[in-house]
Amino acid sequence: KADQYESHVLVVFYTARRSDRTDGVAVPIEVHVYVSGSYVVTVRQQPCDLLDELHDALVPEGTEAEDYLVYRIFDTLTDAWYPVIDAIEDRVDDLEAEVFARTRREQLSRAYRLRQEVREHYHLASEQRDHFQPAAEAIRNLAGLTRSSKEYLRDVSDHLAQISGEFHRQYEDLASLAQTYFNANADRLNQTA
Repeated sequence: KADQYESHVLVVFYTARRSDRTDGVAVPIEVHVYVSGSYVVTVRQQPCDLLDELHDALVPEGTEAEDYLVYRIFDTLTDAWYPVIDAIEDRVDDLEAEVFARTRREQLSRAYRLRQEVREHYHLASEQRDHFQPAAEAIRNLAGLTRSSKEYLRDVSDHLAQISGEFHRQYEDLASLAQTYFNANADRLNQTA
């Protein structure tokens, strides 16, 4: 979501962190980013260590280009999806190895739960991909926003497209894994018969 007001832009953006729970791989974190020509404020209900670490890293830099600061915030929030993608990939690979070794009913339910989680992440990532460009344009057009010579926010759009594509691929991989489960189960049944 991106709302443009007279003096600022509000962007509701999602990032994620890996989950410690066994029933899910990642937890989405909603972050509200308010950008004007004189301030940038982030608001979130859940802890987001990434933003705290970014703040600690940016203070000593003392950069004057506000669009660079905005870029760093969105880039950090976006890049947090990559470890989530890797963790899901590991889960898919492990589950696939189990299915090829010997099918068990619980593998199918794990695959379906994981596929549902991937679908939710895909929807978040693809919505952000689709809505970020207008948000970036609104931010660039803010009066008083100090700009550098480089177009930074385009990099965030590219990363959002990559992340969305990865989640779509994983969703398709999990659909294929379910089919592999049924085929392997049928083969085992035929051998037994």
